[in-house]
Amino acid sequence: MALGTFYSYFEDKDDFIRQILETEWGKVIDSLDQIEEEQSTIHDRLKAFYENVSAYDKKYHRAILRIAGHNNEGLLFQQGQVQRLSKRLENYLQHEIARGDLHLEAMLPNV
Repeated sequence: MALGTFYSYFEDKDDFIRQILETEWGKVIDSLDQIEEEQSTIHDRLKAFYENVSAYDKKYHRAILRIAGHNNEGLLFQQGQVQRLSKRLENYLQHEIARGDLHLEAMLPNV
């Protein structure tokens, strides 16, 4: 690929890396749907999701640090990804509570 062609699609190398990270992170978030279908207990589902997040971090840790080290966009990227994850997990847990598979009162200390 010619360098000029590369820069017609991406602003710079960091933009290219950011696009890869966003695509791969989207796959991690989307993996919740598959995990819900394949795993029978909430423990197994959360463990499988944690393993997917850990694998992403292990594979892309250096790239994330590179982006974060260059400018605030890297930090904003990370915050955005964490927000996506938090929202997805919140929805997932609310679904489990509604189904009766998760009982918060058993997890919270008596007040």
